[in-house]
Amino acid sequence: MPAGRPRKPKETKKAQGTLRPCREVGDNPQYELIAKSPPDFLSQGAKMEWAGLVELLQEAGVIKVSDAMALGMLCEDYREYKNMCRRIDREGFVIDGKRSPVLKIRDDANKRVFDKLAHFGLTPASRSRIIVDKKKDKSELALLMDM
Repeated sequence: MPAGRPRKPKETKKAQGTLRPCREVGDNPQYELIAKSPPDFLSQGAKMEWAGLVELLQEAGVIKVSDAMALGMLCEDYREYKNMCRRIDREGFVIDGKRSPVLKIRDDANKRVFDKLAHFGLTPASRSRIIVDKKKDKSELALLMDM
C-alpha cells in the first residue's frame, strides 16, 4: 500500500482549482448520476435518509452510481446515530451508576457520519475547498447578455 494521501479525482481538482494537466496520468472513470431509489440492503430508517441526501447531492451534481455503497453506509450510520440519541433520551446518560455504553456507540456513529459527510462535501470545511463555476448556473441567454 503506497504511503501518503489518497489521490483526488480529476473533477475534485478542477473544482478546487488545483488541476495540473501535465501531472495527470489518465482520465477517471465516468459514471451516471445515481438513481433516487435506495438500494434494497438499507433499513427503513436509512432509506428515509437516502431520499433527502440523494436529492441534495444530485442538485450539486456530485453523486454518481459508483457512490451508492458509500452513501448507503452514511445513511445507515446516521440512522444508528439518531437511534442511539433517542435511546439516551429514554434511558439517560448513567445506568446503574456507570456511564451508559450507548454513549460510546453514539459517539462512534457520530464520528463515522462526520467522516462520510466530509467525503461527500457536506461539511463546511469540505465544502469550502470546492470552487463552484458560476457560469454553469446561468442560462445560455444570460451568458449571451453578459457579452
